[in-house]
Amino acid sequence: MANCLFPAGIEKVSGTLSKSTIVTSKGVITKRVIACVRNGKQKIYIREDKPRCTKPSAKEVAQRRTFGFCSSVSSMLVSKYHLGGAPKIKSLAYQAIKKRYVQCTERGMKPTPEFVIADIEAYAQLTPNDNPKSVLNKLKAYAEV
Repeated sequence: MANCLFPAGIEKVSGTLSKSTIVTSKGVITKRVIACVRNGKQKIYIREDKPRCTKPSAKEVAQRRTFGFCSSVSSMLVSKYHLGGAPKIKSLAYQAIKKRYVQCTERGMKPTPEFVIADIEAYAQLTPNDNPKSVLNKLKAYAEV
């Protein structure tokens, strides 16, 4: 990391200044020179992205699968009830979906998005006439139980 002084006009430059790619037998290595402004000072970083050397473990693959399913279904739930895009709302929907998804997978089921949403609607007693605030309260109560 270095402090840099650029000429007037480009003194607050940020982003990738240069990028080089090297192909090796183990994969592609990408080297980047990145500039950013922090605390009023221009900083330069050299970043090197290397390929992963090991395969993901079974636990990591399961975590990725869980995250992918739960995040996509929680987005469906948020849009269905017009809850908005605040991070706390998305997090609450994600927690409710994950709770139900984990319960299903522990029983050996492979749930579909429609099944999980319908199940949460039934357990949390959500109706199409609920306003977004009541939906959030019901989801919060469901996620905490």
